[in-house]
Amino acid sequence: MNVFFALVHLGVLLTVQSVLGDGSSTSSYKLLTSLHDKLLKDYRKDIRPVLNQQKPVKVSIHVIPKSIISFDEMNGILAASFGLDITWTDEIITWDLVSYSNLTFIPLPLSSIWRPRLFSSNAFDTFALDTLESSNIMYFYNGTALYILGVRSSTLCSPNSRYFPFDIHTCYIDIIPLSSIYEVNFVANGVYKDVYEENPLWKLLSVDTSVEIDEHLETSVFRIAVRLQRRHSFLLMNIFAPIVFLAIVNLGVFSLPVESGERISFALTVLLSFAVFLTLVTGNTPKSSITVSLFSIYMLIVLTYSALITFSVIMVVDIHFTENNEKPKSPFSRIMVWFVHKTLMCNCRSTEIDIIKEEFDMDEFQEKRQVSCINYKSISHALDKAFVLINAFFFVSVTVIFQLYISFNSQSETV
Repeated sequence: MNVFFALVHLGVLLTVQSVLGDGSSTSSYKLLTSLHDKLLKDYRKDIRPVLNQQKPVKVSIHVIPKSIISFDEMNGILAASFGLDITWTDEIITWDLVSYSNLTFIPLPLSSIWRPRLFSSNAFDTFALDTLESSNIMYFYNGTALYILGVRSSTLCSPNSRYFPFDIHTCYIDIIPLSSIYEVNFVANGVYKDVYEENPLWKLLSVDTSVEIDEHLETSVFRIAVRLQRRHSFLLMNIFAPIVFLAIVNLGVFSLPVESGERISFALTVLLSFAVFLTLVTGNTPKSSITVSLFSIYMLIVLTYSALITFSVIMVVDIHFTENNEKPKSPFSRIMVWFVHKTLMCNCRSTEIDIIKEEFDMDEFQEKRQVSCINYKSISHALDKAFVLINAFFFVSVTVIFQLYISFNSQSETV
């Protein structure tokens, strides 16, 4: 925040020169020295600068966001840098404009005057104020004090990753004075965002200020509400898009010839790939059971989808290589064979009628019946087509519902 101090000092210098003439003149120096000595004579910095000590000092704070250093949603810690433009009325330090050549303000050393002592009640490990004792506070002739300082804070923040990677988080920085409400009262004076520097990972949606009364501590609380939205383009391209492509490729397992012997290894490879992506998502979301990420639930559903495809492939291979005079080894395969047999029985009967209409030969009838009616290979081919349609419909439905739900709810939170 050295820029603010430099601007203020430059303004003071130009004002003093314009009012008093050449800054090197003896009269200007004596005038400033006289005013400085008069203001600080009998001044006690440990006593609040109000004539009526029963009245609290009203301290107005204007927030100047500088940057979001980092936001660790895993541990719930927000590190930020911002400035505070603090003003209050000092009823002790006042002077007459006419007596001092219309001098409107003067810098006074920080070490010699009263100022509000600030502290963050929800700080994690850092709340550093750039309060060098060699710096100054600007005082105007009517007693208005202007105190600009920089703050580097590390505060606790409860993350909400339910709509990851479209998640929005609201963090609070609570500032309290080291005095009671009967001594100092805060007043929110707005936010100035023109000097803010964008963060590559988080978008600053808004910064709001408010003042609350902590009845338990009997103090005034100045609250800064920071709303952040994750920049999700990187995650969509590097996590979500590969998941969709893997899910599409996973359906291709039913197009491989069963005789190639590569179906099960292909399905298991894709299943392990989904497990790896699930690990990546878990590593980027908070490990909390209070708010579970919908994206983690979606990944679990997709992992289940891939596991079902692997199970379906094993069942189809079992049926395909079963001899016609035997039964499949798996009970699930036998159940599926029974279901398909009942479903396609009407087709078999119509085929048998067509054969009977021809010149009847028992051997030829049995041969044609085995070829045209249901057998294990025809059942496996039918299951391939059915599983492709069922799994494709399942994945598309889940993905569309997930995208619509998470987009609608995340957009409603930005309003």
